[in-house]
Amino acid sequence: MGTDGGLVTLRTEAVTWTLHSVERGLVHDLQPGSYVVVEVADDGLGMNLDTTARMFDPFFTTKEDGRGLGLSASLGIVQGYGGGVSVQSEAGAGTRVRLFLPTGPFVPPPTKQLPRETPNMQGKRVLIVDDEVGVREIARELLAAVGATSYEAGDGAAAVDILATDTAFDLVLMDLTTPTISGREALQKSRETEPDLPVVIMSGYSDADMTDQLDGLEARAMLHKPFTLETLRGRLLEVSRD
Repeated sequence: MGTDGGLVTLRTEAVTWTLHSVERGLVHDLQPGSYVVVEVADDGLGMNLDTTARMFDPFFTTKEDGRGLGLSASLGIVQGYGGGVSVQSEAGAGTRVRLFLPTGPFVPPPTKQLPRETPNMQGKRVLIVDDEVGVREIARELLAAVGATSYEAGDGAAAVDILATDTAFDLVLMDLTTPTISGREALQKSRETEPDLPVVIMSGYSDADMTDQLDGLEARAMLHKPFTLETLRGRLLEVSRD
């Protein structure tokens, strides 16, 4: 908002979207139907065309301490519910972001029924790499329940240090976006000393984005965040069968 402050305006409205509807700055097409629009507008510094075009790209940020993941994840969540986002901004003239959320009942895609067998993790040593304490806690509880011993790292650099000095791990659960260095870079560095170490990548990206990010990493499996105990259990089953 600049050093002098400014005005942020929140609005909501109900709209009917048709094949002939037009919305300036819409990131992706919308299906015809009824939507609730949540709008956030400000009269701050705004963005130039290059920044606006890239604002949803993973890892793109204009902040010195930014990670470039918040807007990318937000877009993925809105699209996951069948909605859309429009952005209108101009340098020196503020920004307006509109979220289109469908009003009909959300029907989640069918989920696979996981087998009730127990993963064969007895005596296995697993390194959990994630900066979110809650994620590490869930993973640690399940690993303990199936007989594995877990170790934890809160960022990529710590994971690299642990793997460089301890080569007896059986599996790594690696968050793709960790502080200090990314999970991708941490995994690449660990491959220098442990080229065959099984790794399950955790991420909030969509399938397509995760596939792009995992190119060349030779990960054993992918795990979407947020995940349930059953989903994590299913990934452990996949790994334990290999």
